[in-house]
Amino acid sequence: MGFSVSVSSDDIAAVAAVLTACVSFGGFLFIYIQVRHARRAIEAQAHAQIYQQEAEIQKLFLEHPLVGRILVQKLLSPRMKRLMSV
Repeated sequence: MGFSVSVSSDDIAAVAAVLTACVSFGGFLFIYIQVRHARRAIEAQAHAQIYQQEAEIQKLFLEHPLVGRILVQKLLSPRMKRLMSV
């Protein structure tokens, strides 16, 4: 009535190889997901900083309209003339 199973060392090695592959795949998948989330967080932070700086510049122009006019006359006008002459 006894039930015996003989397991060879080759069977154990094959199971260990499959388990190792599964764990490695899971680890790579976890790292990929973490890197993707980190990249998205960094991009969101960069966008927020850019919009914050833009808001500060627009606030400066609203508080000091002369600054905006000077920038347009001194910086943008020569560039626009060059672009329009091409």
